[in-house]
Amino acid sequence: MNVLKKTFMALMGVALVGGVFASTVLTNPVDGNDLTRVKAADETVTIDLTNLYDNGSDVPSEGYTHEVTGVNIKVIQGKGSNPPKFYANSLRIYKNNVVTLTSTLNRLITKLEFKSSQGNASSFSVVSSDSGDAANNNGIISSVNGFKEIVFENIGDQVRLTSIDATLKDPTPEVEITNISLSGDMAKKEYYDNEAWDTTGLTVKGNDDTVDIKASDITWTFTPEAPAIGVTSVEVVANYNELSSNPLTIEGITVSEAPNLISDVITAGDLVSGSSYSNFTNKQFNSSALYSGKIANNSGNIQLNNSESDKGIVSTASGGKIKQILIEWDRSTSNIVEAYLSNTPFTSANDLYNNSTDDKFELAYNETTLDVTGDYQYVGIRSKKGAIYLDSVTFVWEPAEEKEISSVNLNGTLEKTQYYTNEQWDTTGLVASVNYSDNESETLLVGHEFIFDPATPILGTQQVKIKFTYEGFTSNELTFDVNVLEYVEPVYTYEPTGNPSGNQFTHDGVTWEYYFNDGSTLSSFSDDKGLHFGTGTKPTTSLNFFSDAFIKDNKALITRIDVNASTASDNSEDVTLNVKVNNNVVGTTILTSSATDYSFVLTTPMWGHVEIEMIDNDPEHNNAAVYLKYISIYATEDEVASALIPAINALEDIHTCDVVENDENFDTYLTQYESLVDQYRQTLEDVMVYDYGFGDVSYTGNRILRTDFITKYDACLERYLGAYNAAPIIANYDNSTLIATIVVVSVVSLSALCVFFIYERKRRLSK
Repeated sequence: MNVLKKTFMALMGVALVGGVFASTVLTNPVDGNDLTRVKAADETVTIDLTNLYDNGSDVPSEGYTHEVTGVNIKVIQGKGSNPPKFYANSLRIYKNNVVTLTSTLNRLITKLEFKSSQGNASSFSVVSSDSGDAANNNGIISSVNGFKEIVFENIGDQVRLTSIDATLKDPTPEVEITNISLSGDMAKKEYYDNEAWDTTGLTVKGNDDTVDIKASDITWTFTPEAPAIGVTSVEVVANYNELSSNPLTIEGITVSEAPNLISDVITAGDLVSGSSYSNFTNKQFNSSALYSGKIANNSGNIQLNNSESDKGIVSTASGGKIKQILIEWDRSTSNIVEAYLSNTPFTSANDLYNNSTDDKFELAYNETTLDVTGDYQYVGIRSKKGAIYLDSVTFVWEPAEEKEISSVNLNGTLEKTQYYTNEQWDTTGLVASVNYSDNESETLLVGHEFIFDPATPILGTQQVKIKFTYEGFTSNELTFDVNVLEYVEPVYTYEPTGNPSGNQFTHDGVTWEYYFNDGSTLSSFSDDKGLHFGTGTKPTTSLNFFSDAFIKDNKALITRIDVNASTASDNSEDVTLNVKVNNNVVGTTILTSSATDYSFVLTTPMWGHVEIEMIDNDPEHNNAAVYLKYISIYATEDEVASALIPAINALEDIHTCDVVENDENFDTYLTQYESLVDQYRQTLEDVMVYDYGFGDVSYTGNRILRTDFITKYDACLERYLGAYNAAPIIANYDNSTLIATIVVVSVVSLSALCVFFIYERKRRLSK
């Protein structure tokens, strides 16, 4: 803020002898201040708001406060995005700034008139006052009783105030009250036993009914003190200062037992996290009600808007009977909350725009309470027009009477049938329901607990048994076939930390490129949701992330690709996600607002170029928007090794058997080895392909395993043939010759050679 040069200048319209000017905030007063007023019953002072400080300097963050004779004025930023500002010819008050005018010296403000050089002073809205009839009519606020304090909040774009005329008067001399009387009847006759007595309809006057007494100055005495079951009348006495009125008996009172009310207090953070409009489903709080809808979290406030027919909050399951809606407003708007009450469940906020049969009520800005009469089981709210910002919404329910449960039942199918060993069971597709003794039933969305056997996925093909428990009841059991794969950590994950810089760009040793079509762009990055991009306006590929040939550390066979992507706009649910390897689609899905993780399993592991392709299928070509949070590549760094290791272990097992004593053991060994060769012949052929099929790409790990396999076979062969006097054969095929031959011959020849040794030895021994 610039250095302040001038203090606040408050100029009264005419001369005031002995007028006083006191600055409580700022220094360096301007010479020649002329603070005057007219001696009259009603006196007008003019607060001059020109030439206060350096042109263009902001009001301090703590606000601007100054007192002049008769009026104290304070200006603060409030919840607006821009601070108040000093200009040469005015004081600018911007949207949602707050102006407070307070009467001093025991003089009441009966009229305020705002004058401006820019903007409309009538856009000031009265936020609070000590008089109930405050209203801004074309920049003029009047009161018969007079104000001690009045607070304004600007709701227009901006107003540049040049001055404020304040009309002041001395308070009416107090009249001595010598007696008071009470008359009238209480308007409210029906009470719950936890309520307080309501004095609406009663009138208190003083001095033989000649003087009105303010209700705020009265205290009350009731007999009995509070409503109770069985009470049919109440005696009331009014008290003012040290005076008491005549007792008044009110007949016709009925008191019933108070209902058990449960409140669901909802804030933005309870529903969504991001500042963009987001869907939420089946949120539960204290009652049995479930809430769904779509809102934005605007700095912790619930933001509603009727710009599209899917924004709002609805109950999809009942909490009983809705009795009250409480709104805590965040900031001033000219808008209205529309409340919809129904006895039919809402499915989504769209129902608030499509269903005209529901009963509708309204809460304007600063109206905080809607008392519901009638028996409504479902509720929804939305904006009537434009944006609304709410600190919280509270739905008060009278719970329904509990029904007697007769049984519970499980139906449906288990939609997800393939799992990894690190996953939990997914209950999507299962329907839990409860049956009551009155033959009614309902679907259970919450409150029940599924029981799985086995408790978690176990490697292999298996059956999983599922049932659930609820309120002490156990359902029938369903059985499903599932396949569980071994979970492995991804060998590579691309998780953006910001918009990519450059194209191509390298991440963790892997090079990626991205391509745009038809006007699509990378627009922003969200720490919560990832890389944000728009898909353009035509139903073609809008954004590709295209990697180089995916080989990490010279080895990797891709077996699975996971993509975390989420919708970011209302048009995004028509976006197709394709995953390709070597330009072949290995997986495809449609993005939905309720899912973020998509997994694509390759039936045949392969190397290759990995491509993540987004295609907008919207026939109307509305711009879609998608967030991409990460891409994970799963692979076996040595697929053949995982197959060879069991073969080597099997050779070890054969090697430990005792075949020295008789030919039967040798025959068993021969049978086992023949089976082993047949089982892993293809595996050994794969070793040759991987070693020599890609030029300089060398699978050292496979080569070592293959050599280990051959060496252990040779040791087995030498031991068992040696036990039967195999020296002639070994002489013909010593170890060095054997290994040298194996390096150059095909795997099939290797297997044949192994079998030849065994058959030749058995043939000789049989002679």
